[in-house]
Amino acid sequence: GETIKLKNKDFIKEEFTEGVRMFSFTFPQVTEGAIFEYTYRKRTTDYRSLPTFYFQEEYPVRWSEFRADIPEYLNFVNFMPISGNWAISKAEDESRVSTTGIPVQYRVLHYAMKDVVAYRAEPYSNNEMDYIPHSTVQLVSIILPQRAPINYITSWKGLAKSLDDDPYFGRKFNQLKDFRQAFNEIFSKLIDAKSEKDKASIIYQTLAVEMNWDERYGIKTDNDLNDCWVKRSGSSEEINMLLLGMLKQLNIEAQPVLVSLRGRGNPITAYPIYEQFDHMMVWANLDGEET
Repeated sequence: GETIKLKNKDFIKEEFTEGVRMFSFTFPQVTEGAIFEYTYRKRTTDYRSLPTFYFQEEYPVRWSEFRADIPEYLNFVNFMPISGNWAISKAEDESRVSTTGIPVQYRVLHYAMKDVVAYRAEPYSNNEMDYIPHSTVQLVSIILPQRAPINYITSWKGLAKSLDDDPYFGRKFNQLKDFRQAFNEIFSKLIDAKSEKDKASIIYQTLAVEMNWDERYGIKTDNDLNDCWVKRSGSSEEINMLLLGMLKQLNIEAQPVLVSLRGRGNPITAYPIYEQFDHMMVWANLDGEET
């Protein structure tokens, strides 16, 4: 058979979600029975949470393998919520010698599945990603010799505090300067509003009419909320941050709520990992009634 290599023009790069870029590629001269072969390498500076690895896909997989070699200084926890018919299933310790001649212990996680059938979505099933065999590895702490441990996962209360101080999250809706223009324009509509429900309803309806959702979900943003208002466009978290910030400026009790959308699966409650959430909503207490 003939081998056809793709060219640069066959690849399309676009922003997918927060922190994720999607590469698409076309197949010229494709015919029935053609075999696709591709490899890719992903590099990241965020070593706290490795991308979730799925062993099963929408197409049959001949061999699916995951391996992580973790040095003893990095304390990772591995979530394997679904058992499977494993061709390889190992979690072992290995002794190695570093380039400087120092012995280092490694924790080796090695899993593989063979001849995996295609996953078929069933009607009325919830969180289908929870039923697909996968591995999620998350950094808990860094323990260096003769140094105090650096904890990346502490408690849900600790996570809430760190997010509240985050310049790309909590400071966005806690500081008026980040959404002053939107607040000033909407505030004039609140003059005749008496109750908290009336005020919240006016803000919500105004944002619903004025803002265009750009079809992106997320939790954090580095965009200026004032710019989003001027452009009348924003992601789910940016629009909800505008709503949350204005409610707080009116001394209405309101808090952000992080949720995991259906496509991501159920969150792991044992560990406070914010990366498992991909959407932000707003909770508010309006005239004594939770909304």
